[in-house]
This record gives sequence, structure tokens and C-alpha cells, in this order.
Amino acid sequence: MTSHVDLRVLRRLCVLLALTACTPAIGVTSARAIDHATTLGITSRSLLQLPRDYSTVVGVQADALAQIAPASIVDQERLSAVLGYGGFPDPHASWLGALVLGRLGIARGSYGRENTPIAFLAGASLELPIRLFAREAPWKADSVVDVSLVLLPSFDVTELYALDVSNRFATELGGSLSLGLRLWSGLVP
Repeated sequence: MTSHVDLRVLRRLCVLLALTACTPAIGVTSARAIDHATTLGITSRSLLQLPRDYSTVVGVQADALAQIAPASIVDQERLSAVLGYGGFPDPHASWLGALVLGRLGIARGSYGRENTPIAFLAGASLELPIRLFAREAPWKADSVVDVSLVLLPSFDVTELYALDVSNRFATELGGSLSLGLRLWSGLVP
């Protein structure tokens, strides 16, 4: 009996996420700070399109970065809130989308040749989501919940402001390549 109730809750959660067009993604990221450091790591993000117009996007992003030049044994972790505008490719429409995202968050860890207990970050990204499989026929695109696989290349500019270090500001240019699951619903316009 418990598993049946759990499955119903899980199904309702999937329908809710699909109605808000949820896109969880995970991938690799790299950034080069101007006169600072080079990092390489993993990024994880989940984005929701707001139901009013389905063009406004909100979400959260977490990054775990290793500083590879200059080498450091201390990693850097980041957590950011994401707000943006644009569209994802739907399974019954175009294979390419475009998103402009802004990020505000915090970071800690390696910072050039020093370590910081906390840094603030602000950034902007241009993302071009690419649907990886062929379009579905329109008469098959009316399911309540459906999933499509998307590739998410991203080009980023980030400004870091660190506390307790000599060179407080750092501007990073970077990019990431993520693989995401696009949950959507045929009930959504």
C-alpha cells in the first residue's frame, strides 16, 4: 500500500514539474579569470519556466571547481540563484532555443594564490539549448508529461568579489557543456 501511495506522489510531482517546464542539467565547466586563475569543474543546475509567459526562467546553480593554474589543493564551491529570459526547444517545435541568464551567488575556496572564506559573484550567460532527438509528430505531442534530452552549451562572464584577500576583484570568462532532461507537458501552451 505504501509503494502505491509513493508512486502517486511521485507522478504528481512529475506532472507539477512538467507544467512548470523543469530542466535539470549536469555538465562540465571551465573558466579563465583575467590575471587570476584557471578552473575546471562540474556544474549542476535546475531551471523552471514560469507559467505566466513560459519565457521567464528561474533556478539554482551549483558549481564545484578545481583550480588548475596556479595549482591549488583547495577547491572552489559556488551556489547561485539564476534568473533569465528565453526559450527551450520543445519536442514538437524547433531543435534550437536561446536563453539569457543572470546569476547572483556566493563562493568559497581557492582564489588565485590565496583562499577566501566567502566571495560574492554576479554573472551573465548566453545558453543555446539543443534538442538531441527528432521532433515528434504533432498528434503524439499531447501527452501529459514528456521528457526530451537537451545539450546546453553556455558562454559565461562572471565577476567575483572576495573578502580577506589582497586582489579582491576577478573577472572570469568561461563556458560549460551540460546535458539536461527537459520535462514538459502537452497541457502547457
